[in-house]
Order: sequence, then structure tokens, then C-alpha cells
Amino acid sequence: KILYSILGFTASLTLGISLSQNCFTANAEGPKDALITPTSYEQYLKLTSPSDVAVNERYTAISDKNNIYLYDRVEGVYRKYEHNQNVDQSKNDVTKLEFSDNGALYFSDKSTSLYRLNPATLTAQKEDLVCSTFTLSGTDLYFSNVSGGYSSISKAALSNLSLSSSTSIVDGLLSDTVLSISNDEIFYTDSGKYLYKYSNAQSSFISNFSNSLTSISVTSSLFCCTDNSGVFSVYDLIDLYANQEKATPLFTAEGSFSKITIFDDFVYAIDGDSVKQYSLFERSFTGYQICATSNAQNRLNGATDVPVAMMTRRGLFSVSSGSRRTEVSNSSLRRARRPT
Repeated sequence: KILYSILGFTASLTLGISLSQNCFTANAEGPKDALITPTSYEQYLKLTSPSDVAVNERYTAISDKNNIYLYDRVEGVYRKYEHNQNVDQSKNDVTKLEFSDNGALYFSDKSTSLYRLNPATLTAQKEDLVCSTFTLSGTDLYFSNVSGGYSSISKAALSNLSLSSSTSIVDGLLSDTVLSISNDEIFYTDSGKYLYKYSNAQSSFISNFSNSLTSISVTSSLFCCTDNSGVFSVYDLIDLYANQEKATPLFTAEGSFSKITIFDDFVYAIDGDSVKQYSLFERSFTGYQICATSNAQNRLNGATDVPVAMMTRRGLFSVSSGSRRTEVSNSSLRRARRPT
């Protein structure tokens, strides 16, 4: 069953009543002082247990249990696809997301089934292929399957997604693998901790890690990964090739990181119940974070009640008993100011 819904920020805003844990965007053209309700905004979305994130030119997609939230940057709204294809509801949780070059969103669920979702219509089609994880490169899909404790990597054309038409690339891997593709080279793990590269029809060892890797994403010069201790790291590929396990990360962040993806020189990382954006150039957190509340600049953190909120020509004034502070949102500057 597919639910079509546009997710704005739902809140009742009258004097002395509760407001959901979201912020306001101010209307700079407001003719007079007035109470306003929140509007959609990309960084404000309550997530429970996000499992993956995918980004392309138009959309940001986030899977959370059996839901996929799609933020449309053209329309400025979130829409939700609810995945209920399996009779066993526990199998409907989405495990992997990735956009193809033509804009379709491919995803897999806990039943290992693969689907193709149209972001514009929120209609999903089940493919004939099954997989434990996958990644896309041009017109091809690379995927893994686990059988008898061993994992294998295969390749299939997006135009003909079936096991019978797929080509085996690597097999005999211990436990499940994570994989990424850069410049037609396949990076993958064996036994969780050992990183290999498949290129020119042969595999070569790159490095081993102290913790099992839960997600990897590679560019022409950088290797990004998360591990089962919740750490997000970025390595220089040349340093990783040369020094293997002794390579020093260019950047690390501790938390509850589990999945990452790269788009347009930014890393989007699942950290607990939020999605964070990191700059590959500056090797730091940008302040962009999709979640209900955040410690990042200009964000409300832990605000559970807004008894008073008033919009004036100078901005939006709100008193939050949850976060114990007054917020002033300046509509011309489009940022929040806090009294010192």
C-alpha cells in the first residue's frame, strides 16, 4: 500500500498550547504583526530510526523503518512513501537507497527484494532480482547476496534486473559485504574489516581496519567509511594504499554513524536519528542536519513547548520552555538570534 502525503510541519499555534519540535520560517512580506504556522523546511524532519540516505540534484531521500521520505527541492516539501509490500511487516523496513542517473530511486528491504521508486509519483515496482545490498554505476547495478555464510558480488544491467542475466564478479567472501564504485573500480569488504578493490578482472588488497565497516563511499581521491563502533572517517586513498592499516584519517567524527553517501562534494551521514552533511573540501560538519532538534547553529534543541510565539516586522519571537530560551528569527537575515 502506498500512502501519498505531503509532510509539512504540523503544529497548532495559539497562545499557551504545545508546538511540535520544529522551527519557523518567517514571511519577509508579512504586512502586520500576526501569528504564523511553520512551513516545510528540508532540515526539519522527525526521524525515528533512519537506515540510509540518498541525494541527487532534485531530491533527498531518507529511509526510516518502512517509510521513505523524499524532499523535493523544487517544490520545497517532503513526501512520504510507505512500504507495505510484504505480508510480514518486519520485512518491510528499507535497508538501502540509491538514485540512478535517470532519477529513479532504487531500494531494498529486509526481505532482500529490490524495488524501483518513481520520486514524482511515489509508485514502486518490484524487480525480479534479490540482494542484500547494492550500488549503481551508470546503466549497471552491482549487488551482493549471502548464502551459507558466504557473500558474493554480481553485476546486472538496469534494463534486465534478474539473477539469471547477472554476471558473477567476486565470490567466497566471509559474511556480508559493503561496496562502492568509483571510476569503474569496485571497492568491497571481506569479513567486514578487510578492504579490497576489483579492477581489470582481478582483486587487490588495500587495507584492513580494526572495526568492521558498515558503509563505504569512494571518490577518485578519498575513501569514506563508517564502522560498527559508530565512527565516521575520511582517508586519502593514496595514503591508504601506501600505509594500509597505518594510514592516518584526514578526518574522523565519533557518534552513532551507520551509513554514508557522497553527492556534489558533500558526505551525507546517518548519525543516530539524524542526517548530517560534511564538506569533503573543508573536512568538517557544515551545520546542515536533518532531524527534529539539533545543537547546530540556528536550531532549536529540546524545545518541547512554545507557550508564546509572535510574528512582527522585526522577526518571529518565541519563548520555549523546553529549551529555556527565547528565539528571535530575523526574516531578512533568515537566521535565529539568541539573547546573551
